[in-house]
Amino acid sequence: MSAGDDEIGGLVRTARRWAAVLALCSVTPVAWRFLGSVRAVGWGLLGLTFVVAAAAIIAVGRPLQRRTGFDTDFMVGRVWLVGFFAIVMPIGLLGIVLGIWHLRTSSIGGYQTTRKGGGRQFYPERALPLGEGKPLGWTLLVLGTLWPAALLATLWP
Repeated sequence: MSAGDDEIGGLVRTARRWAAVLALCSVTPVAWRFLGSVRAVGWGLLGLTFVVAAAAIIAVGRPLQRRTGFDTDFMVGRVWLVGFFAIVMPIGLLGIVLGIWHLRTSSIGGYQTTRKGGGRQFYPERALPLGEGKPLGWTLLVLGTLWPAALLATLWP
């Protein structure tokens, strides 16, 4: 392994930890709904989960960005925008489908985008040998399943 792989491996481990913390935080509002009686605590747990979800989306994108070297447009379109849409508008199906796709694939890229003003940007397909996309897949699965459950548990009367 090269020094770059060691760094990316560390980013992947950190991203996996963030995905696991997000899963744990997403379960706590649901558990509190059934075990606790103070509704304000449930809202606090939901707020904490929201903050952890935002941090997790940023963290799981770092290994991808480091491995591929793709620009911010790629990261916004393929990682951050999708993740933040899953947080703000809990679209379970989108998170589940994209999560499974990221868990099953070992590469990313291989498409072209059109920029404002008519320019085009091609993102070549890049291999992800250290599983750089897996933490993103787990995070999107959590945002597609446990996050809507946490919202329902907190918001349901």
